[in-house]
Amino acid sequence: LKLLMENYSLGNLFPPKIALPTLSGYRILNVNEILYCLAEDNYTQIITYNKENILVSKTLKLIEEMLPDESFFRIHKSTLINLNYIRTLNLRNDCSLTLENGETFE
Repeated sequence: LKLLMENYSLGNLFPPKIALPTLSGYRILNVNEILYCLAEDNYTQIITYNKENILVSKTLKLIEEMLPDESFFRIHKSTLINLNYIRTLNLRNDCSLTLENGETFE
């Protein structure tokens, strides 16, 4: 799948894409549409900016390896966030962050 993602990327002209295996086939998604990913055993929920919830039968580790390191960061063993969508970062009290959609993570 990583190779497929690289083949869909056309340099700086277009955002990189990722091919996600779903029950009905592969879903091609712009990487910059992904807000965050949540691990659920051997599955991963991918939450998009458009409020889509895509369930794929891949571990979070495999999804993390497919995404660009400079944009995604694993804040917890079960949570991978897109750094481009962080709205606020609170390091004083509860060490939390809030994404642009209003969701907060510790």
